[in-house]
Amino acid sequence: MAPILNIPRSIREDDTIRCNKQEHVEHKKQENEDNDDDDELIFGALDDENVSREKFDEKSPSTDEGIGLHIDDKRTKKRERTTSSISTADDEWDHILSITEGDGPFTFINHLQSISGKHSNEQTVGMSNFRVKHHLRRRSKTNTLARWRDAVKKVVQLKDPWQDFKIDRYPEEIVTRHEFDPIKRTWHTSQITIKIESKPFAHGSMRECFRLKKLSIFSTHQDWDHSSNYIAKRYTDDVPIARYFDDVMMQMTTKLWAAHYNQHNPPKKVDIVQMSVLEFTDRAGRPYYHLERFIDGNYIKYNSNSGFVCDDTLRHTPQAFSHFTFEASCHEQIVVDIQGVGDLYTDPQIHTNLGFEYGEGNLGIRGMALFFSTHECNPICKRLNLTPFDLSLGEREHHIQQHASSPSYASNRLAQTTCRGSEEPLSGLSKFGSLFRRLHSQSSISEDDSDGYVSETSSITAATAHILDHSFSSPQPELFMSTLSDGNLPLSSSITKTKVSLFSPSSLNSLSSNDCSRSYSDFNFNIEDLYNAQTPGSYGDTHRPSSVMFEKVEMQKFKEEISAYYEKYESILGQIHLEMCKCYQVGRFSELGSEEFDEESALYHLEQAAELCVKEAVFTLAKIYLDLPRDLLSHYRPTDQGHHISKGLDLMIRASKLHETEANLYLAQFFDNGVEGSLEPNWQQAAEYYEKYIRIRENESNSTNEESETNELSETNSTHNGIPFHDHHDIVARLATLYKTGRHNLLCNYQKAGDLFNKAAEMATEAMKGRLANKYYTAAEEAYALEPNEEGEDN
Repeated sequence: MAPILNIPRSIREDDTIRCNKQEHVEHKKQENEDNDDDDELIFGALDDENVSREKFDEKSPSTDEGIGLHIDDKRTKKRERTTSSISTADDEWDHILSITEGDGPFTFINHLQSISGKHSNEQTVGMSNFRVKHHLRRRSKTNTLARWRDAVKKVVQLKDPWQDFKIDRYPEEIVTRHEFDPIKRTWHTSQITIKIESKPFAHGSMRECFRLKKLSIFSTHQDWDHSSNYIAKRYTDDVPIARYFDDVMMQMTTKLWAAHYNQHNPPKKVDIVQMSVLEFTDRAGRPYYHLERFIDGNYIKYNSNSGFVCDDTLRHTPQAFSHFTFEASCHEQIVVDIQGVGDLYTDPQIHTNLGFEYGEGNLGIRGMALFFSTHECNPICKRLNLTPFDLSLGEREHHIQQHASSPSYASNRLAQTTCRGSEEPLSGLSKFGSLFRRLHSQSSISEDDSDGYVSETSSITAATAHILDHSFSSPQPELFMSTLSDGNLPLSSSITKTKVSLFSPSSLNSLSSNDCSRSYSDFNFNIEDLYNAQTPGSYGDTHRPSSVMFEKVEMQKFKEEISAYYEKYESILGQIHLEMCKCYQVGRFSELGSEEFDEESALYHLEQAAELCVKEAVFTLAKIYLDLPRDLLSHYRPTDQGHHISKGLDLMIRASKLHETEANLYLAQFFDNGVEGSLEPNWQQAAEYYEKYIRIRENESNSTNEESETNELSETNSTHNGIPFHDHHDIVARLATLYKTGRHNLLCNYQKAGDLFNKAAEMATEAMKGRLANKYYTAAEEAYALEPNEEGEDN
């Protein structure tokens, strides 16, 4: 609290006169400079109002918060009677000023006291809410009102940027507007009056744009000259109605992410344009449009949904915002395709880990991989406690070369956005993601697997389109939030047959022991649970890092706390690294026209995915070290083959523990035959892996039988690799031979060998191989004959 001093009247009057003269000169000079400045009109008027309000406050009584004294005439007179040291000439409270050490009068008083050698014995009284500003331009009330009138006049006289297009000459139309509330997850409808151009003024790759004017719902008269400017967008191709609503839901959900990002006090706040759906009920076919407010300014696309980053403008905020959404959503979402005017964005795209929400622009895991292939963390990412994505040495060098060739780098232009140091980083790490990954690999979802457009409003498909043709006016929650089924989710059969457990973070953190004991298949895949669980509010202020090292720590905590679900969970970050390896394989990161790719970087990402226990990555890496046939990195060969045999076997054992069926067969064959110079045969372990493989395949065959009977299908029983189980009769026969021969730590078991030969014979018969079946039946009789009887055992 600033000290309060009583200043002698003579000093105070001289100083006041001098200050007033100086302020009057400065005020006149500033007034002349600002006459033509339109931008300062309103703010100047606001300052005048504040000054008038402060003048009024100075004349009103105030309360001293420091010592609890109410300033009034009675207390002043009482102080005059009790305090004789206070000067009677300077006891008026109106002349007491709040002085700080940096002010001129304070220094001037100290100078006078040092000259006279006398110290004032006047008492100091603090008044924390009594302030007087010395260097404030004081304008009259009439001047303030005049500036307000000039400001309003300037606003009214602003020219409509669309005045030359004569949109007001088009006919009026009353349309239905559908607005989405992203917090309550509900839709609202209203009737509005608009005028829209008959021909589009701009075309994109998927949509065309129309100029539109809308009357305010609060307008009492039809004043089209002062109506609002909007943009109406329509798909050029015939798309399902659900896509219009999906786009609005996606954009409004992104608006929540922007608000969540702004809560962490970044250097520059971001926002998303409000978006809604227009339904032209009076037109033939009831067409649908998207409605957005017109943004005047330089429109820039900062990044895309496929990894593009604009090099012409160095901006930290758009890239940091995308990275923020990835970690704040626990790797389940990422907002990309950032574009707009300044930091007001429109038409974003959300990639999700499941890959089938938010329209065809959702590239899923691959979209996330494409983003991190070009993203480099900037100062905003570091201030928000976002961790860098792991890249190989070759990829980092490639980024440096790209920067050297970019226009921004060549012009030595740096990004102007700098961190203030007041950013609030993401605090706690999540113990695990709020959603479990589905059991099947993400790579199985492709454009070829889908029969058409997949929407989170999945009940609106071709089968229900007739409901919406003429009677659809407002999307209902039960219509849009339905349970996914084979009928309304046109994905591959392997996807539709998979049930996925979906939880919110709050429910996962509060799982009880009874919940953990439940079977994983007890939970159904409901799209409403999915969509509500993937809103920013469901994640809180936790995040999941983008670094493999930190992700391994999180997965270890996950394993210790909820071990029942750990085996069914696959790290999303690991899936992204696996997808990076596949992108290298198909030449996505190679130069145009070149068939070569960076194998070392591809192997690096494959190893990172294996570190995070992604089953496909572990199995593929084991095949590489064991030099087995494979589709991914098929031509890559390790340099030291002998050293990698043991490492490959360890990885194959890990793949078996991760429920990779074929890994058991490879292990059985390795322990059966051994590897020269590296592995001795061990028939006991070979028999264990053979039996495990046969048992898994039998369970798969039985489940396929049940599904075939339910669906009344006549297809042959097969597993995910397309090989019928009865064609593996030779594997069963080989296991029977091991028990019949008994060698390499395996004891003979003739009874079990005979049973296995009979099973192999039945499988060969089913495979229409009668001669081979007879051979197995004969081998079974020989095995039974070798079984010693009870008398032989006694002798």
